[in-house]
Amino acid sequence: MLDDLLEIQGPPQFIKIDVEGAEVQALTGAERVMAEYRPIIVVETGDDTRDAVTELLRRHNYAMHNIELAGRPLVDRATFNTLAVPQAT
Repeated sequence: MLDDLLEIQGPPQFIKIDVEGAEVQALTGAERVMAEYRPIIVVETGDDTRDAVTELLRRHNYAMHNIELAGRPLVDRATFNTLAVPQAT
């Protein structure tokens, strides 16, 4: 889990997740990182994980942007390639 790496590597500033269907597990294993250190996250999602990824990012107060479209517009739901930016807590 990403949270377990905090003791070895220290907190990340940026996380890229492309794990072919295990996005929810990756983000669940990074809840402490998201809550305490607030890195920018790029995550690739599939149709079957999009809603759960959206919920995890919302729970930790991240704004989601579609990085496949010009200007990286803000979106309400995770997209295939999502840029997640932490918002003020």
